[in-house]
Amino acid sequence: MSFLEKLEKVKSKKQLVEDLDYYKSLIIKNHSSEDFKSALEKINSTITLIHEYEELFDLKKELLEFTKLKLNINSNLQKHQELYFRRYNNLLKENLTETNLEDFSKLLVMLKDEIDNKCDEFFLHALSDNINQYLRFINRVYVIVNTYKLLNYHSACQKILQLVKEIKSMNYPNIKALILSIYQRLLSKQFTKFSKQYEKLSLEQLSNELALNPDQLKSFIDLIIQSPNSVIKQFNSNTQEIIFKR
Repeated sequence: MSFLEKLEKVKSKKQLVEDLDYYKSLIIKNHSSEDFKSALEKINSTITLIHEYEELFDLKKELLEFTKLKLNINSNLQKHQELYFRRYNNLLKENLTETNLEDFSKLLVMLKDEIDNKCDEFFLHALSDNINQYLRFINRVYVIVNTYKLLNYHSACQKILQLVKEIKSMNYPNIKALILSIYQRLLSKQFTKFSKQYEKLSLEQLSNELALNPDQLKSFIDLIIQSPNSVIKQFNSNTQEIIFKR
């Protein structure tokens, strides 16, 4: 390589480094103002540019510098994202009851609106989708809470069991707990009705009456019998009979 060629190469690298410094100043400015989207778009373009010139110039120092800057930006972005994920996960842990469901729904909608406003800024699209889905199920629960006492047992159970089937694989612990408590109340109401008609019933008879398989029914009996207001005196495992209080 001639002296003039070397000189031209030095000049070209100097210009490239000056361009990279300018891009870095823009990226830092975006980062400082928490415009993560613009910062990451610029830094990805800059790293692509560095890769294009790697065969011509030694740009290891510049590549390392921008790689570290990108990691720093992503780290700060993740901290912002975690704040919203933490708030959402805390709501999932909230104890839901029939009386607090409406207020809980309002809190959830407030968080949803806040996330929607920051969706593009903090890349919260997946979280927004999760909350929208969760909110749809909360609304389904709200309908059940406001109608199950008016419906007959089988109609109410059909709505509840359909919802249980849909959320079985989902991480909605508070919805599942509330639905379980509602279902237990429905069963308790049925047990009260049967206790006025019978002294005892076989597990098979009760299973047919309630359209519930015996194993599931037995697990609910074990829960309900622990309640101080339970009308079930005992379950005789030998005869497979439910004995009611008289």
